[in-house]
Amino acid sequence: MKKSAIKTFSILAILLLSLAPSTLLIAIEPADGMIISMQWGQLDPDWETDNPNEKSIAEDVCDYIYDLFEDDYLGSWSTVNAYWDYTDTEGINTSMVYQNNVSKGVTFVTNWWVGDFHLTNPLDLNPAPFGHFWFYGDDDDINDTCIHENANYFLGSPVTSKQKFNFIWTCSNGGTYWNDSSGTFDDIPEIFWGVTEIPEENPVNTNDVYGIFDSNDGNACVGMPLAWTNRSDMDIDGYYSSSGSYTYIGFQTNSPFMSDYLPGTSERTDNFPMTFYYAALGNNDPYYQHWDIDDSLDYASWDTYGSAFYSTDLYQGYWVSKVVVIEEEEVTLHFFCSMRVFGNGDMELPYS
Repeated sequence: MKKSAIKTFSILAILLLSLAPSTLLIAIEPADGMIISMQWGQLDPDWETDNPNEKSIAEDVCDYIYDLFEDDYLGSWSTVNAYWDYTDTEGINTSMVYQNNVSKGVTFVTNWWVGDFHLTNPLDLNPAPFGHFWFYGDDDDINDTCIHENANYFLGSPVTSKQKFNFIWTCSNGGTYWNDSSGTFDDIPEIFWGVTEIPEENPVNTNDVYGIFDSNDGNACVGMPLAWTNRSDMDIDGYYSSSGSYTYIGFQTNSPFMSDYLPGTSERTDNFPMTFYYAALGNNDPYYQHWDIDDSLDYASWDTYGSAFYSTDLYQGYWVSKVVVIEEEEVTLHFFCSMRVFGNGDMELPYS
C-alpha cells in the first residue's frame, strides 16, 4: 500500500502542511543532535512519453527509503517524503530554513533525490562547459546557486551546511567538469558533448574539480556537490577515502531511470538505491549496526551485479546512446557515464 507523499513524523517530529500544494512547512520539536532524512523527487514534465512507469517506481523507492529511516532500529530520524509537489524552490527553502536555525538543534541531514536534470539553455552555457546545473521542480526548477544559498545561509548569515550525506540520482549533477577554481577545463568530448562513434578505449576524465564560484554572476555557486556541502576539498574518489565529514554521490553524465536496467545487468535500477539504504541503516547486520557508505555500495553491488562496487559499470563507467537532432537531422551520440562518490566513504549514517 502506498503512503501519502508527506507523512506524519514520529513523536519527535511533526510535519505541518499548509493548504498550498507547493509549500512545505516543517515544525519539528527542537532537540539537540537532531538528524533528518529528506526524500526529494521530481521528473521531467515529459517523462510519461518514454517512461510511463517511472514516476510510480521512483515513488516506491522514496517510500521504501522513508520506511527504512522511520524504522531505524538503533536510531531515531525525523523523516520527510518531500517528493513531487514539495520538490521546488519553496519546499527547499522551507526545509533548509528550519534545518539552519540553530535553535532547532539539527546536526545531520541526509538527502535522497531522484529526478531529472534540467539542461541549461544551450545558447547560454555560461560558465562553460555546461552553465549552471538544474533539477526539475514542480512549480519552479532549482539550480545549484539556489541550493547553495539555502543550504549554507540562515536569514542572510552564513552557516555550516547540515547536508552531510547526499545521494543525488540525477543526470550530470555529480561530475568533475573543471580543473581549477577559475573554470578552465580539459575538454573530454565523450563526457561533455557525446561522440558519433564509441572509441576502442574508454576516456579518462582528467578534470578534478566538481564545483566553482562564478565571479561573472555575483560569485554564484556552480556545481551541485559544492552547492550542497560548501566544500571544495572533498576527495574525488570518496569510495576509497576516509576523510572529511561530507559525502556526495551523484552521476557524471547520464543516470539510469529507476524503471530501466542497471548498466551491464538485467537488474532493475531501483534495486540498487533500496539495497544501499538497507545496508546503510543496518538492516543486513545481525546487530543492526549501520554500515558505512563504501560497504553499503558494495552490498548493493553484490546484490545487483554480483561483485564489489569498484568492479561494476557504475564505478568503471558505461556508455549511453542518445538520439539528438542536429541541424534538422537525427544523430546518435554516445556518452561515457559513471557514478561518482565524493568525500568520505567511511562515513556512517548516525544514530540519534
